[in-house]
Amino acid sequence: MIKIIENKSNIIRLFENNPHLKLELEKICKENYEITEFCNGHDILNIFALSLKKAISNKNISGTEIEDQLIIAYRYEDFKITKLCKSLRNWETKNSEYNLFID
Repeated sequence: MIKIIENKSNIIRLFENNPHLKLELEKICKENYEITEFCNGHDILNIFALSLKKAISNKNISGTEIEDQLIIAYRYEDFKITKLCKSLRNWETKNSEYNLFID
C-alpha cells in the first residue's frame, strides 16, 4: 500500500523523505481502527479494485468502473427500505426547504 500511495501522490520517496509519515502509518497499523475511520465511498471502491487486480490479475478494473456497475445493480426499491433512506426522509421532513426525493 505504501508503494501505491507513493505512486498516486507523484512524490518520489514520500515516506522515505518524511519519516514522521512513516512513523504515523506504523502507529495506525498497530492500532485496531475501523476502516471507515480512514476512507469511504470512492476510496473503498479503489481499494476493492486494487484487491481484485491482485486476485484476478488478468483484468485491470478501476474503482469508477466498479462504482458504475454497483449503481446499475442497486435498485431504488431496495434503497427505499434501508435505514439510510428512512433517516434521509426524516431529515428532509425537518428541513422542508430541501427536497431529496422526487416521489
